[in-house]
Amino acid sequence: MARRVVLGALPGGGMGLRVSRPGFDVLDPALAGQQLAFDSRWPTAARLHMEGSVVCAAAGNLTTYTTVGFGVDFGVLPPVLVQMNNGNGWQSTDWNYNGGSWQAAGGAIEACRIFSSYMQFWHPVVAPTRTYRYLVMRPW
Repeated sequence: MARRVVLGALPGGGMGLRVSRPGFDVLDPALAGQQLAFDSRWPTAARLHMEGSVVCAAAGNLTTYTTVGFGVDFGVLPPVLVQMNNGNGWQSTDWNYNGGSWQAAGGAIEACRIFSSYMQFWHPVVAPTRTYRYLVMRPW
């Protein structure tokens, strides 16, 4: 029976997770891509589209809006991980689907909405400066 899963030292060097298809030894460094079900060294394994951060600050007595475009319209809402820091450390939130966009459900990041081609952060007048960091994944 062939060894099919390795987590740790990988053939050919490096660390990670590798899973072979039935009948193929996962520790064989000569395995071709079609003989593997998964290899964490594949560049598209995580489906990461983009990452970054944005700083939102109040502008006098005006609420400010910051839009970050994805550079593509996915046609569906992509998975996005967002954290916010308002000077009290990094905080995450829960999300609700609301009429065509994902909107934060209270908690730390009530001011972020996700659409199919962009996300929008708003900064209320009374809040301190906020820094958001995000990861946008391809939905397919």
